Amino acid sequence: MPALPLIQIAALYAEDYYKFEAYISPTNLGVIKEAISKCKIVGNQKHKFEHNITDNIAPKKKGFYIYVIEELGLPIEFKYLLYIGRAIKTNTFKSRFYKYRNSIGKTDSAKNIVRLTNLWPDNTFVYFYEIKDDKMTSEVEKILVNKLRPPFNEEYFTDKTVSSTDLYQLAQQNS
Repeated sequence: MPALPLIQIAALYAEDYYKFEAYISPTNLGVIKEAISKCKIVGNQKHKFEHNITDNIAPKKKGFYIYVIEELGLPIEFKYLLYIGRAIKTNTFKSRFYKYRNSIGKTDSAKNIVRLTNLWPDNTFVYFYEIKDDKMTSEVEKILVNKLRPPFNEEYFTDKTVSSTDLYQLAQQNS
């Protein structure tokens, strides 16, 4: 199924601005590097986000995943962070991604998911980092989300990040 056209997404969410900011302080980068160094990542994969993504994801694998925009045709390697999620317990990467895949070309998902899965159909990629320890996965995801504040993560894990960086609150302040 093809992605929703930009004009349809704009009509659905006309009140939102497409202003995304990067939050990468030297201190936060150090915290992220330390957390990742303590993880035992047993495998990683990169896949283009498209309808058949679930065909390419190995079953029974868990860990965290990162959506990015890339391959923009620039003479430098450029990636823009969009979203960070996790697959823990019985919710594997494969089972988790049916929800995302099924949002392509549809308008009935949450706003952040519609935008994440439809705005950049040719340039959205997902990186999967397999971790067998669910507790470690949850801890690393919290650190990554809190320190990097991806624009499509609707919930952050601390009151400070929610009140200061929520994409939708920013849009409301600027309207």
